[in-house]
Amino acid sequence: MSQTINNNKNSKKTYTNWTTDFPIDPITGEKGQCSKELLFKWLSVPENFSRWNSKSKKGEINRSAGESKCTVIKDIVQYMKDRGIHHRTVANINTRLSQMKQRYITAVEWLNSHSQGIMERTFIADDPEANKKTQEKAIRDGLLKMCPEYDQMAAIWIGDVLAEPICQSEENSSAVIMRVDPSSNSAGNSSVIEKVIQDPVAPVNSRKRKANTVDPTRDLIIQQNELEDKRLAIEKERLAIEREKLQIERKKLKLLEEDFKFQRNIEERRIKLMELEAEAMTMKATVAEKRLESSQKQVKVEKYKMLYEAELISRNVYHTLLRELYDL
Repeated sequence: MSQTINNNKNSKKTYTNWTTDFPIDPITGEKGQCSKELLFKWLSVPENFSRWNSKSKKGEINRSAGESKCTVIKDIVQYMKDRGIHHRTVANINTRLSQMKQRYITAVEWLNSHSQGIMERTFIADDPEANKKTQEKAIRDGLLKMCPEYDQMAAIWIGDVLAEPICQSEENSSAVIMRVDPSSNSAGNSSVIEKVIQDPVAPVNSRKRKANTVDPTRDLIIQQNELEDKRLAIEKERLAIEREKLQIERKKLKLLEEDFKFQRNIEERRIKLMELEAEAMTMKATVAEKRLESSQKQVKVEKYKMLYEAELISRNVYHTLLRELYDL
């Protein structure tokens, strides 16, 4: 007995995520819909939503069907079991629905009280279009922060909760009740949503609710300012880097200019040296030509001299022979 008690104490219920518990068909292997998808699919039927949301004064018996809230949630449990989800109980489905409803009511109250102020705030002064997108994003971020299921809840909600579009314009600051046409068939066709424009929204319910202390407007503004400061800091750093790059480019150009001048001076000196060498070679050639000419003249003189000497010798011989003849 004591061991059984200890086992019960040690056993803990494991939490199963509502968005990842897809059932797998053992035959086809196909993946079904998760708990969250099935829950919203069931709620999207107008009759089902009316059964769950309609209450008597005590909040226990549905006025139209005469059934308890527990019976309605049991139908949801069976609906999920028929589609492969067997681990959801009446308790956790009831808790999930209550949490979603409270989050949705809180989001709508925040939207009614803060959206106009956000739309009047200037985030980006020099770009109206970007400023409007930032305003709409701030509203959407605030809504989804408080109620991640806001879009799905607003599409199916019927009753005394007023739903506004997430990104309302300045021209449409009034509330919009999202009503589902009961005559529509959810199995094949999507519900027909009628938008009824009313006067600016009063408190959501006639009864007083405790004021919700969650006010993400200030956090959003702080986040926007921090992001803007970070953006400006990044921009300053980028400009500083660009300046450094420009200075480096200037220095690089200056070095290239100096290198070009240096190379030009070297080339000019090399050309001058080549000209001087050519001139020297020309002078050498001229001297060589003159030497050759002088040598040729000297050879010619030597030749004439030798001819003259030979002629003298021949004359002397001739005269000698004549004398000898006369002597005879």
